[in-house]
Amino acid sequence: MTIEILKFIPINKGACIGYLDIFVPKTGLEIYGCCIWQKDNNRWLNMPQREYTNPQGEKKYLNIIRFREKGHADEFGRVALEAFDAWVKTQPTQPTQATQPAQAVKASIPPSSGGLPW
Repeated sequence: MTIEILKFIPINKGACIGYLDIFVPKTGLEIYGCCIWQKDNNRWLNMPQREYTNPQGEKKYLNIIRFREKGHADEFGRVALEAFDAWVKTQPTQPTQATQPAQAVKASIPPSSGGLPW
């Protein structure tokens, strides 16, 4: 699978590193507003979410896009983070403002993992 990094908006607030827009060429899917989080030595990707208030008045978040199987979500997040890491290495400086790279970065899922269905 190839994932292209379309745009990165750094946030660096709390555990939130920033927002990432990605493109999956094989499916033609563009996903805007993925969030990269990091706490301690753990890093993960959240799909886009919207905020809402539940009947008890608590702020909650609802995923707009989700994978039915956790394994697929984990693999997709891993590949997207690999693509992001590779993209960061192509930048002349650490991204500190919104950026739009001109080239795709290829990251693949090893065949032994079962991969994603596409």
